[in-house]
Amino acid sequence: MPLNHILGTEANVRVLRVLAERRVPISSAELARQTQLQRSTVSRTLKQLDQLGVIDFTGIAPQAQAVLREPGMLAKAIRQLFDNEKARFDALLAGIQDAAGKLRVMSAWLGRSIGLGIDQPGDPVAIYVLDKPENVAISAQLLRQSLERLERKLDVTFEVNELTLADLATTIGPEALEGTTYLAGVPPTGLLQSVQQLSPRERRRVTSHSDLDDAALARARRIADAIKRDPSLIDQARDYVDKRLRVASKGEKRELDEWRRILKGPPAAIRKLLVDPGPRATRLRQTVPFLGALTEKPE
Repeated sequence: MPLNHILGTEANVRVLRVLAERRVPISSAELARQTQLQRSTVSRTLKQLDQLGVIDFTGIAPQAQAVLREPGMLAKAIRQLFDNEKARFDALLAGIQDAAGKLRVMSAWLGRSIGLGIDQPGDPVAIYVLDKPENVAISAQLLRQSLERLERKLDVTFEVNELTLADLATTIGPEALEGTTYLAGVPPTGLLQSVQQLSPRERRRVTSHSDLDDAALARARRIADAIKRDPSLIDQARDYVDKRLRVASKGEKRELDEWRRILKGPPAAIRKLLVDPGPRATRLRQTVPFLGALTEKPE
């Protein structure tokens, strides 16, 4: 059967998923980036799909671009297949976000395998809940209970993992958060950034959100002083935000967009915000973009 060949490999499915979402041609280099596949794998996949009559090429090799062959029943069926897949995923994500949003936790996020598209059929949906040690088990259990109906409806398995700030400080690196989907609380990349900027002694003392807030405020005061001495640090922060926005999750992008607007203001206003004790500044200090502002960390 044709579909056995068309959908017979993971590479075919990944490439077709991207092509089905587009109405315009796309280069093999961009396909490789979006599918997380090697260029050579994408080239072999496109050659096979061309031979099966599923795609067309526009332009001249090696700059030729691929597009689903239109008009045709196969293109229509492939688009419908991936539209259905997307609708199911959107329902899954909306249900998880709704359940997680009802929790009062420090942070919650969806595991990286789904965000990067590297999950396998039958894999559990990994969710991470980070909270105070005395609360995290209860928060995780409440989330499990809230997800039971969704689990049955969509025939999926949820794996809710419990974490504390101590875990974030000692066992989780940036690569573990790549591709994660923010669900509730503070984006995990912001929390990790705050923890990583602490001195080793401060990391050992961090056990609650208030500890992290206190340390973030102390760091922000030092950053504000550094900006007063060298306003060009604001330009560096703008560059960091622009680069980070290209790869950030939806939740982190909201924080970064807010910082981008703030960084357009005068240096005095930025310094004032950094040390403001209010809830907005407290939240924003968890994702402060002045990574290079401090050359020394306190002992």
